[in-house]
Amino acid sequence: MKSRLGYWAPVWAAVVATVYVFSFFVMSVNWLGPQVAGVVAHLRGFVYRAIDGTVGAIGLELSYLGQNGVYLLVMGAVVPWAVMVVLGRGRARELGFRMPNGIGWRVVLVGYVVALPFQFWMAGDALLAAGYLSQFREAGATTFAGYYLVNMASEHFLLQGVLLAAFRSGLRWPEPAGVAEMSGGRIRRVFRWLGLAQPTDGAIGLRKVTRWIGLQGGCVFAIVMSGLLFGAVHLGKAPREAVLSVPGGFAIAYVAYRTNSWLTPFALHVVTAGTAFLLMLRATS
Repeated sequence: MKSRLGYWAPVWAAVVATVYVFSFFVMSVNWLGPQVAGVVAHLRGFVYRAIDGTVGAIGLELSYLGQNGVYLLVMGAVVPWAVMVVLGRGRARELGFRMPNGIGWRVVLVGYVVALPFQFWMAGDALLAAGYLSQFREAGATTFAGYYLVNMASEHFLLQGVLLAAFRSGLRWPEPAGVAEMSGGRIRRVFRWLGLAQPTDGAIGLRKVTRWIGLQGGCVFAIVMSGLLFGAVHLGKAPREAVLSVPGGFAIAYVAYRTNSWLTPFALHVVTAGTAFLLMLRATS
């Protein structure tokens, strides 16, 4: 019984995480029916009231973005981390809070170049641009930048940190995957520069693919679930942002594992989102 429970632990974690994400992070759940939407609204209202009461008790007053920032920090980082502590998996390193490995900066650079055309495409979405620019002008540059840094850090810590641990056997991140020496022909050396074309040691099927791209065992399920939940968090947002979120979620979950840190996809998201916003700003100046 114990072994069966251990085997199914990532699946149970995925069920709990899905309920949690839809309860506290998906923009609207009205499509799930009035009863579910009512429960979710009650839960979120309870958290916001608790935040208001705590902040008010120390004599502070938060703006709309400030209140949302605290909400995301509490529900995206503090609560999930506390749960992992209770489960005996609360050390920062076990949750992907590590320095990126040697290919981290390369992945950020190449990822930025690959994502650049999509940033131009997103910046051309009038609905998306209007929403972000309106927030920027109302809140001011400092508050706007601070809020979105907290927003993205909480999102990535939850989805590419805590959950990439929770969705694996043992509820922890894998040991760092190695990076093979750059050898062979030019194409193979380029692949290895990016952490690909790793030794497969005679594996076949899916295991051969995962070894070739530099993943340890037991990571595929975690990447798929993390990517799907990343897409769920963007439900209800502007169409172009929502469309890119699912494939983008799969990609950054892989990047987190391959570079041995959730900080890598966070850095990549900051520079790509920042570029898209500057393009929006430039188009209106």
